[in-house]
Amino acid sequence: MRRLIIKPIAEYHNMCDFLNMLSNFIHYHDYNDYPFPYLEEFSFTFHVLVSIDNDTNNQGAIINAYYQQPNAFIRGKKRYYGTGGVILQTLRRFISSIRHLKRFHLNNLLLESNTDIGACLNELLENSCETLEYLEILNYTSHIIPLYIIGLFPKLNSLIISSHSLSDDVLLLFANHLISLRRLNIVQDELTIPCRYSDSVWTEIDSILRDNKRQWFIRMITKGKCKNEPFWPGSPAPVRAIVYDTCSIKVIQTSIYTCMEQYSDTLETYVSEERKV
Repeated sequence: MRRLIIKPIAEYHNMCDFLNMLSNFIHYHDYNDYPFPYLEEFSFTFHVLVSIDNDTNNQGAIINAYYQQPNAFIRGKKRYYGTGGVILQTLRRFISSIRHLKRFHLNNLLLESNTDIGACLNELLENSCETLEYLEILNYTSHIIPLYIIGLFPKLNSLIISSHSLSDDVLLLFANHLISLRRLNIVQDELTIPCRYSDSVWTEIDSILRDNKRQWFIRMITKGKCKNEPFWPGSPAPVRAIVYDTCSIKVIQTSIYTCMEQYSDTLETYVSEERKV
């Protein structure tokens, strides 16, 4: 087995049973007899449950789907339920069992408790620190928390991340310590909190990269049901591509002119894909 992909599914009990079975299978073997030596990629995307105020039809399904009250946050009239409790514990146990991954995807956990912020990433760091090359981590938290821990994966060359998991300090950490990082995709969807970074940080990053003869290829991606334009990074941010993969935003002239002005020296791709969601 080289890849294990768990797509968003509502049957949380079945999913937990499956992961527990795999974890038990791994722990049954001796440490030197690891049963998945060819496993390079693990992908997990949580099925986020959503309820609308005064909508009682969905409440029974939400309550029955969880072993205990999950993280929840409200935006507008919608209440989003992130993961936590037994589901998170099961996921952490499995990630702590697998090793030497090269590609890792972890999306839509929407963690809220500060005690859970290191969940899954600590386990990944312990067992795949020296091998991980590709990391996708979208909507890891439900609020703004910079993920400094990502700067501890020295072989990382591609990173896909939500805007609210970054900050000026985290970006500088990446520039200084992730010497293999080339591709940085900053993604915004309906679960993401738009964040702005200072213009000065991109000047510092540009200086660091030039001094070390390195390049970043940044893609700004807006997807899903997102209705907000991103906060555009200031010049000289090396933005190479801008992608609208959404039907919720219409591209307007001011946005195009802003991108042309900001990234005239670096922009190679500008795409607007209107898809049904």
